[in-house]
Amino acid sequence: MNPGTPSKIQKNDCTNGFPKNRFHEFQSINNQIKPNSKIIDLGCGTGDLLKYIKQTKPVKETGIEINPVKINQCVSKGVSVIQSDLDQGLRYPKNSFDTVLIVDTLQTTNSPINVLEQALKIGKKVILVFPNFAQIQVRLYLLAMGRMPKSKELPYEWHDTPNIHLFTIQDMLNLCKKNGIKVHNEAYFDSGGNPLPNLFPNFFASKAMLVLSK
Repeated sequence: MNPGTPSKIQKNDCTNGFPKNRFHEFQSINNQIKPNSKIIDLGCGTGDLLKYIKQTKPVKETGIEINPVKINQCVSKGVSVIQSDLDQGLRYPKNSFDTVLIVDTLQTTNSPINVLEQALKIGKKVILVFPNFAQIQVRLYLLAMGRMPKSKELPYEWHDTPNIHLFTIQDMLNLCKKNGIKVHNEAYFDSGGNPLPNLFPNFFASKAMLVLSK
């Protein structure tokens, strides 16, 4: 193998510094990204996803994150990151990036539709990943407990959650249809991070990945 050539990461390697239950999610996202792509991750957190992608193929990455503690973690992992508030706008020209990543972030923004529209403008495609608030366990929790549901994807109490605009898979698909957003690919995962067939995903899936463009 030539020096500097990224090595393939096996499933067991993903537990070495990466969340074990997100291997299939990371892999599905990574499969949508071509080598030498210019990518930006909106709300990149601690940089785990960008680090994973960089270890599998050459890319030119940028992370956007508002939390200074998480920014420091990105830097320590060798991920290029900029401190910025997504709700203040994305100051990039049209099609500046091959791929825009929005992973577990859209529901935390004050203006999710505005953030999504800007992402679709600055990127040739958008990979959107989000928790599904209509999953069966969430429905049953609300029915049985009469309280705001908690799960692996939604672990917070109602009063301290960063997820201020929760939505379902069907909500997002309806939004895409209404606003002329094309859905090129879909992937769904259960609460353990395992892939699910595309069969009633709004009922069974805990998390969804959609590949979008406009």
